[in-house]
Amino acid sequence: MLVYHAVRLLRGISATLRGIFRSGYRQRRASVAIRPISCSGRHWFSPAKAIVATLAGLVALAAMPAGQLVAAHQSGATTATSQLVAAHQSGATTATSQLVAAHQSGATTATSQLVAAHQSGATTATSQVLGVYTSAANPAGARAFGSWLGHPVDYAMDFFDGSSWQTISSPSWFLEHWGCKSGSTGCDGFQMIWGVPMLPNSGASLSIGATGAYDIYFRKLAETLVAYGQGSSFIRLGWEFNGWWFPWAVANQAEATSFISYWRQIVVTMQSVAGANFKFVWNPTRGQLTIPPDEAYPGNAYVDVVGLDVYDLQWPAMPNAARWNYMLTEPYGLDWLRSFGAAHGKALALPEWGLWPTGNGHGGGDDPYFVSEMASWIASNNVAFATYFDHGSNAINAASFPKAAAQFLASFGTPASSQGQGGARTGGTLTGTTITTAPASPAPSPVPAPSGPTGSAGGTGPACVVAPPPQNGEWDLNGSATPTGNGVRLTGTGPFEAGSAIWPHPLSSEGLSVSFTATLGGGTGANGLVLELLDPVVGAHALGENGGGEGFAGLKGEAVALTTYTTGPTNLVGMADRQGSTWSTLHYVVSTSQVPELRGSPVQVNVKVAGGRMSVFVNGAQAFVVPLTASLPRQVLVGFAAASGYFTDAHAVSGVTVASC
Repeated sequence: MLVYHAVRLLRGISATLRGIFRSGYRQRRASVAIRPISCSGRHWFSPAKAIVATLAGLVALAAMPAGQLVAAHQSGATTATSQLVAAHQSGATTATSQLVAAHQSGATTATSQLVAAHQSGATTATSQVLGVYTSAANPAGARAFGSWLGHPVDYAMDFFDGSSWQTISSPSWFLEHWGCKSGSTGCDGFQMIWGVPMLPNSGASLSIGATGAYDIYFRKLAETLVAYGQGSSFIRLGWEFNGWWFPWAVANQAEATSFISYWRQIVVTMQSVAGANFKFVWNPTRGQLTIPPDEAYPGNAYVDVVGLDVYDLQWPAMPNAARWNYMLTEPYGLDWLRSFGAAHGKALALPEWGLWPTGNGHGGGDDPYFVSEMASWIASNNVAFATYFDHGSNAINAASFPKAAAQFLASFGTPASSQGQGGARTGGTLTGTTITTAPASPAPSPVPAPSGPTGSAGGTGPACVVAPPPQNGEWDLNGSATPTGNGVRLTGTGPFEAGSAIWPHPLSSEGLSVSFTATLGGGTGANGLVLELLDPVVGAHALGENGGGEGFAGLKGEAVALTTYTTGPTNLVGMADRQGSTWSTLHYVVSTSQVPELRGSPVQVNVKVAGGRMSVFVNGAQAFVVPLTASLPRQVLVGFAAASGYFTDAHAVSGVTVASC
C-alpha cells in the first residue's frame, strides 16, 4: 500500500509538470488547445486531473511516518534510472518487476509519449514519420533526399561498425560525421536511429552475452552516445534477428532464450547511464524465417517500439497486388505487426522499407502500387518512423524506378516536388552530392543482397562485396554447365555429366551469405548438387569428379551438398570436405536427412558463415550449424557444381545471391 501511494504521488507530480510543459510547448508550436497526455501508456490525464491525483497522493502520504517514506524511496518507488542502477548493482540479470514498475510509474515512457504524439495528431505520413538511410555517415545524402521531396525528413538512420567490440562501443567516427554534439538532441537536424550490432562479426555469442559478460561494452556505448547528445535516440538493437545473415541470428528456442536475456541485459546496462533515455526498437524482418519472431520478444518493459523490415520482394514471384496482399496477411507480416503492437501497447516502426529490382525475378521493380500502399499503411497506423532504404539498387530514382519515384513524390513530397519525376536524383542523392566514405561497417540489410556488380551494391551497405548472378556472363561455366534465364543448368539428364559455375573473384569466407534455389529431377535420381567454397588456388575453371563426387570431389575447399544418391537413393544435406571425397561419394563432416524432398520441387537454400561456424537452412528451416574446419580458407571462390553417374538427374540453380560482409 505504501508503494502504491508513493507511485501515485510521483505519477501525479510527473503528470502535472509534463502537462504544463507540453501544453505550453504545443501552444507555442501550433496554437492548439491543451491535449491529453500519457503518463503510463495505459491511462490518459489532463493537467487538471494530474493535479487532483497529486493532491490525493499527498493526502495519502501525509500520515506516513518519515521512516516509511525513506523505506519507500529505498524500495525502488522513485525513478526508472535508480531502479535500473539498483537492479544492475544487485547483480540481477533481468530486473523485470523493477522495469515494469518504472514503466508503469511514467518514469521512462518513451512508448507512451510516441503514442501520445500520434494520437494528438502530431505525426503524419507525409512528413513527420519519414526517415531515410542513404549510406554510412552521410547527412548530405539525407538532406539531398529531403530536397528532392521538397521538405526535410525528420529521421535519419545509420549502422554502427560491427567489426569489433571497440567499434561497437566507441562509434565516435559516425557521431562526428553526423554532427552530433553534447547539448543537442539532434544530429545535423535529424532524429537519429542507430543500428547497433548485438555481437561483433566473430568471437562472441548470445549465450555469453546473456551472462552479462559484454555489459562493459554497452555501458561504454551508452556513455559515448550521451556525451554526443544522443541519450534519447532510437536504438535498433540486433535488427533482423530472425534471419540467418547476422552474428546474432536466432535459429532455435535455446538461442531465442539467450537473445531475450541478452537483450534485457543490454537495456538495463544502457539505461543505467546518467542521461540515458534511449528508445529501444525490437525489429525482426517480415515472415517466418529461422523462428517465429515473437518467440524472441524480450517483454514490454524492455521494448519501446516494435518494427518490421519490408521490401517489395517475394518468393514465389507474384503480381503487384497479390504480392502486397501477401505482405499484409503472411505469417509475421504487416497485419501481424499492427496486431502485435496493439496487444503490447507499442508504437510501430518500419526501420527499413524499399523497392526491390526485378533482377532475380522476385522483386517488384518499378512498382508504384507498393509505394502507394505503403504510404496508406503508414498513414493509417500508429507508426513512429518509417525509414526508406535509399541505397544501392533500392535507391528511388527516375533512372531505375521512374513510376515508383513519381508515386513516392505524390505520397510523401510537397506539391511542388511531386510535379516532377525526380529526374535530378541518381543513386539516392542529388547529382553532385558528396558522399562520405565510411570505414568498414556492418551490412545494412537486407542480406542476402539482390544481384548487382561486384562492390558495395544491392542494399548490403558499404562494407559488402556482392557478386552478380551467374547467368550474366561474368561467372566461369565449366563442363556441362549452361546459362538459363534466371540461373545456370549444371547438368542435363545424361549419364556421367558434371558441370560447375564459379565466380572468379575471391571473397572473404567470414561474413559470407549465399542464397539460391536448387532444382533437381527429371531423371532416374542421381547424384546431387553442391555449393562449393574453394581455395582460390584451384581457379575458376575447376571441375571435380562426376558421379558421387557431385562435381566437387578432388578440389580443395568445402561444399554444402544436396545429395540424392550415394550407395543408393538418399535425401540428405551436408557439409563435405576434400579429405576422403571420391568419384563414388563425398566425405561429409556433418549431414542430415531431416530435410524436405530434394528431387521434384525447387528448394530454397541459405548458407551463412559467421563467427567460425556455418549455418545452413533449407526452405527456411535450419538443417545444421557446424564449426568450420581448417580446410575452409580465409578467401574463397564461390561456385556451384553438380554431377550424374549411371543414374541421372538435371541439376540447376536460380535466384542466386552472394554477398560477403
